[in-house]
Amino acid sequence: MNKFFLLVLLYLSIFLFSCEKDKVIEIDKNYGEVGKHEILDFTEADYAYSTIFYPGDLSTMDNKSPLVFIASGWYSEPQTAAKYKTLINFIVSHGYTVVYTYEGAKTNATYSINGYNKILSSDFVKENLLDYIDTSKIGVIGHSAGGGIVFRILDYYSKEKQYGNNGRFIMTLDPWFAFDMSESDMKNLPSNTNVVFIKFGIGGNNSTDGTDARIPLTEFYLLESISNDKKDYQIYENAEHSYPTGNPGYSEMQGILKPLDALLDYTFVTQTEKIRKIALENGNDDPYANGNGIQVVKPKGVYPYPCDGANTQIDYCKIVP
Repeated sequence: MNKFFLLVLLYLSIFLFSCEKDKVIEIDKNYGEVGKHEILDFTEADYAYSTIFYPGDLSTMDNKSPLVFIASGWYSEPQTAAKYKTLINFIVSHGYTVVYTYEGAKTNATYSINGYNKILSSDFVKENLLDYIDTSKIGVIGHSAGGGIVFRILDYYSKEKQYGNNGRFIMTLDPWFAFDMSESDMKNLPSNTNVVFIKFGIGGNNSTDGTDARIPLTEFYLLESISNDKKDYQIYENAEHSYPTGNPGYSEMQGILKPLDALLDYTFVTQTEKIRKIALENGNDDPYANGNGIQVVKPKGVYPYPCDGANTQIDYCKIVP
């Protein structure tokens, strides 16, 4: 055999092995199942609402751990993050590091960002964890009021800290207003961001939320820098507004854990079409569809929290009539 033919065989073998490896990953993984990493945590002593959760084997893992920020809803428990225990434990069990901020009655992203920065700059994190965390890969998950400020959190860490250059995602759950963001800010988020909206209840309206559906729809349609194959608006009908909270069994939270698991994998590990579909093809890219989409929009006066119910830089009553 000549050298050229041998080289062709070699490259073909490597290609087939790589394809087979991806195929095994896609077939073998059941998304939504808990991972195997032990969950440890540290709370900054003089900044009680900030906690970092990390894998117990962080220093010996094959790859650095991507960083996930969680923004809570109003009046969430400090320190232990008990209100989101199942969600946080699930993420860390898969080898990711989570920073959590107690939101309390605040609704501005600066409050949360200060908390994240405080704990990430603590002596404990700098001395024990920072070398094993991959800030070039970040995600932001938010619920309710926290679901509205995820956009500013991602915007800040992408621009001010240069985090996420190798992968970014947002998952926003029953979100409220995108405080501290303008329409221009929303339209110019980093294009490598994968975005999942999840609204709960039939038609995206549940009895305990009260948020005007125009608010999340406006946020979704403003994300013009992010292509349709990187964003998805999903509705999980069998849930109320509090669904992401508490400490239920993992099987009870599959409505968010399965797409989240795939989103983590697709953003940070294996970018294959099959995994993208699991993460980003559960809903719709045009959820309003001139009033015929998956998100049902009721008259503004029906909602306790209407589209014009806060002082923001975005007109939430304009984009979706």
